Amino acid sequence: MARILVVDDNSDLIALLRQRLERRGHVVFSATDADAGLASARAAHPDIALVGARPEGLDGWATSHAIKIDPNTCNIRIIGLLASGSPDEQQLALTSGCDETHVKPVDLVRLAQQIDALIVRDSEPDAAPADEVQLQPAGDAPDDLAAVPA
Repeated sequence: MARILVVDDNSDLIALLRQRLERRGHVVFSATDADAGLASARAAHPDIALVGARPEGLDGWATSHAIKIDPNTCNIRIIGLLASGSPDEQQLALTSGCDETHVKPVDLVRLAQQIDALIVRDSEPDAAPADEVQLQPAGDAPDDLAAVPA
């Protein structure tokens, strides 16, 4: 599957995402602060980064921007994990380099669909945009439907 970097200040969220993503076959790297997240992005070369709005150090949007302007990491797809989901926060995330946004609390099924859509988009050069890709449910297990607090 994919190599995924999770950068967020909430270590419980990181642990839960690691468990669920690894169960789906992904390789997961994580950091609770921006500097470690940027170092991991450069060293691990993930396919996708999930970046929270407020990791320690730089904010999530500065972290996303730093990933996108570095020639060694600019191809990493970024899903911004938004705290409020306000139009201003959405716009800030997208203009900083996020390819997608996801409002907390994390909906694990929807997040899995977003990740799958980014994988499909990257594996097929002429693939349709993410909102046009036919998405499949992430799983039937009841615990996959739970929302994760911010």
